[in-house]
Amino acid sequence: MSAVLAAAFLFRLRAGLLAAALSVALLVAAISSILRLQLEHGWAVEAVFLITGAILVAAAEYGRRQKVLWATEVLAFAGPSMAIITAFITAQDGNLPLEIFGGVLAGVAFAVSVYRGSAGYAFAGGVGLFAFVLDIEFRYFQSSLGFAVSLVISGLVLLGIALLLARLLPRLRR
Repeated sequence: MSAVLAAAFLFRLRAGLLAAALSVALLVAAISSILRLQLEHGWAVEAVFLITGAILVAAAEYGRRQKVLWATEVLAFAGPSMAIITAFITAQDGNLPLEIFGGVLAGVAFAVSVYRGSAGYAFAGGVGLFAFVLDIEFRYFQSSLGFAVSLVISGLVLLGIALLLARLLPRLRR
């Protein structure tokens, strides 16, 4: 009910705080759905959050067409972030394909940020990519010689994200 009210006020008032309220309301609704359905970790939980994230991304793109700035960026950050973070959390039992799916989602979000000129997608994708590389490092290379190489790779990923964000910055000022 709160998600419906937040969505109605968001589309009328176009405020960033209401976008955050909508994001939190949908997050709580997704969590309660998972608890009610008694879903286990894995792809089923990821599907629920992927649908929730898709709703927020659709709302962000609608706001972008309506020339709304702050609410659009909040929704553009919240939508991909939900699906990316959930993929890493639900892969805690060593579900490598789900972990890779989270990394792909982060890469897609970051690529969309460059295409759409969106800071929300950029932050969600950048943080997701960095978290993906660190998660792979600590999960699979922690006690091997490859750990040093993986730290170099994470540094290169971070530098690449910073470089793309620096190129994106002039677009964001418009």
